[in-house]
Amino acid sequence: MRFYTDLDKRQAILDSGDKISWTLTWQDMELFDESLKECSEIGDELTSNSSDFRKMSKNLQKLPGYKQYKSGLLATENSMERLLWYLENPIDMPLKNNTGLLFAHLHQQSGKPSIDAEELDSYLKDPNFKISEGMQATKMKEGDFYVLPQIGSITDKFFEFRIGVKVQDFDLKSSIINLQKGLKSLPKSDWEEFWRIYNLLQFSNQTIFAAEEEEVDLYDCLENHDPSLHGIIRQLIQNDINFEADGGYILKIEKSFAESMLGFEKQKIFIGALSDDDKAIFLKAGYKEVLVDNFDINTLL
Repeated sequence: MRFYTDLDKRQAILDSGDKISWTLTWQDMELFDESLKECSEIGDELTSNSSDFRKMSKNLQKLPGYKQYKSGLLATENSMERLLWYLENPIDMPLKNNTGLLFAHLHQQSGKPSIDAEELDSYLKDPNFKISEGMQATKMKEGDFYVLPQIGSITDKFFEFRIGVKVQDFDLKSSIINLQKGLKSLPKSDWEEFWRIYNLLQFSNQTIFAAEEEEVDLYDCLENHDPSLHGIIRQLIQNDINFEADGGYILKIEKSFAESMLGFEKQKIFIGALSDDDKAIFLKAGYKEVLVDNFDINTLL
């Protein structure tokens, strides 16, 4: 599992402007199967089955915007049910606010921790911005403040989800910080939990902030590429030519995107398009296809 590469590709799909991704694991499908059984109360960490969720719901029902954004999303028990809910609802529906209400239910203590709206960007972007459980916004009467749900057991081990939900209208903003770009894999349970949360947060203008990379062997990246490309990769490294070391080259053009095993924007060449449709997009954009056997490093020097 090349974790960072997978995340980067999903972000590129989202940046295309007209597509999203949704990652489902075997555990998600097993939880979905369980939910179909009568009287099942088995759910994931985002479920409404917990006593904390129900307790927070009583507090949130007092807020003016609750009825406007209350939806079936709150009753979902797993990632598959959430995907079905999104597919059933129109694209012009305030999805981000509905999602924000869901995360507001996962806030542990009403009003704490929270910050004023003008501080939110600093919280989302600055790894050194520290919060405490008792931190409280100063403008709570106006409703123009954000509560800060602390989600997931993976926080602080590999990266940190930072989430802000505006109490006034359940506006949702989030980021991932301290993410190590050199991170190639995660333990299975953490990987499953990450994608369940990411599926929902991709609607909230998510920004990824990578930590400094650790020094690695320059040729470690060979494991990210098909063996047929290893000779080319070695030449690229030896000649200090930039390429996607994590694997794959993505071209974004207007509202579409294409992917190949290797690609170079300046020279407009690509190697190994992943499909005929990808190849057609590359060619339409003025790129030239180069076969592995015909590759010449001099075309990039």
